[in-house]
Amino acid sequence: VPCIERNGLGAIKAVSAASLALRGDGQHLVSLDVCIETMRQTGLDMSEKYKET
Repeated sequence: VPCIERNGLGAIKAVSAASLALRGDGQHLVSLDVCIETMRQTGLDMSEKYKET
């Protein structure tokens, strides 16, 4: 997928995520810290050949 399309899709995802976050009541099933740590671990566990950048 060309960069311009990826950027457009990324913007759509960001707006959707912001909309969902702002619509919530402030109660979360998973804390931000747990989410960030999980994503960090996933990145560390992932083989370099599957990473785009």
